[in-house]
Amino acid sequence: MSSAPTEQQQKSVTVKEHFDHCMREYDASILDNTTLDSTSTEFQSKLVKLLADLASMWHRLEAAGALSINDELEDLTTNTIEMLMTPFVVADLHQRRLDAVEDEDEGAANGSTMAPSSSSSSTSPAVPESLNRKRAKALTVSLFYFESFLKLMIQVGITTDKDCEINCRFSPADRMRRVENHRTMTELRQQLKEAEDRVRYAAAKSKRMRLLCEADGDEYEERGGEEEEMLRDRAVKRLRWAVLFTFQQVQMTSRELQMLETLTDEQRREAVHEYQRNVEEAKRSGGLGVGRDTYTILPGGVVMTGAPQIQRRAMSQLGGNNSNTAAAIAAATAGMTYREQVRGEVYMDRNRPTMTLEEFAAMEMQEIQRQMDAQADAAARQQEEDERLGPDGIEERQRQYDMYWSNWKDENPAIGISTKGNYT
Repeated sequence: MSSAPTEQQQKSVTVKEHFDHCMREYDASILDNTTLDSTSTEFQSKLVKLLADLASMWHRLEAAGALSINDELEDLTTNTIEMLMTPFVVADLHQRRLDAVEDEDEGAANGSTMAPSSSSSSTSPAVPESLNRKRAKALTVSLFYFESFLKLMIQVGITTDKDCEINCRFSPADRMRRVENHRTMTELRQQLKEAEDRVRYAAAKSKRMRLLCEADGDEYEERGGEEEEMLRDRAVKRLRWAVLFTFQQVQMTSRELQMLETLTDEQRREAVHEYQRNVEEAKRSGGLGVGRDTYTILPGGVVMTGAPQIQRRAMSQLGGNNSNTAAAIAAATAGMTYREQVRGEVYMDRNRPTMTLEEFAAMEMQEIQRQMDAQADAAARQQEEDERLGPDGIEERQRQYDMYWSNWKDENPAIGISTKGNYT
């Protein structure tokens, strides 16, 4: 792992050297980390520092107009193609970040068309944010950088708008497409590893030859064409792999962000308060909105809350103590009649039998008798025709039938013949 450059060294390094240093830190401290826990303070501090350096460099490049929307892949230099990975690395670092996104990390973003949601973190520091909101904020910024990376890849021709639209949207029915993308990612990862080995071998060989020439007092001749082609091939393969990985991360990030947004504490408390308000309003209005209440349908279609009071009142007055007993009984009878009418209209028996078993048996016997009569008539006609033709006529009829059948088989060749017959 290379040591971080001092302030004096940072003033003298080029943008490409600073990018190479950040990428070496990213590979050594983040990707190839085997000693520090990803949740440790030391790991997170390295991640935040690297994230600030890369984000600041990328915003300065955008502000300086280093990238044009009219540039194609063939028009870009090898160094520019390698630096196109910057928004992808920044998005990946935001995915690994655990704490909340600070304002100073997005200061440059606000001046270079960053997502508005990432700049809304200037809330009061005295109000503690939940872990869900911190994670949602980091995912929002990460999703923005992933989208910026895909826009760049569309501009240079690595991918297309249609591929981005299809692969960035998650659908359970697209399992085969996701499996195919994963296989392609594995192949590209293997090709990228081979390209890395070739670049390292070429760099080591060039360094060795330079040392030998210096030892002999000769001047070493640079052969940049071959190494440049290797570097360009590695950069393009890395971009193609990063595009497929971005598709996968955008799907996962969008789903996780949606779940986090639906589980925020504020929304949960608001839903509880809304439910309580609805219950209280339903109780004040007579309980029509409460599912535990019962309802009674009165004559005329009027709905009344509670059990059928008319029927209970009428039955309690059957002893004749009230002069309105007859009217109450009539009202109760009318109510029960109307309820039976509604039940008959709503609960319709749709599997009502259309005949009895005796009728079905009689129809079956009639059909069997009809078939037997038809067979007897056909046998009688066949016997009369055989008597009329005689033995020679029967033989001639069979010969004509065989000849017709043979000609038909010649005109219609069989397809799919097996030992068990023709399945065509």
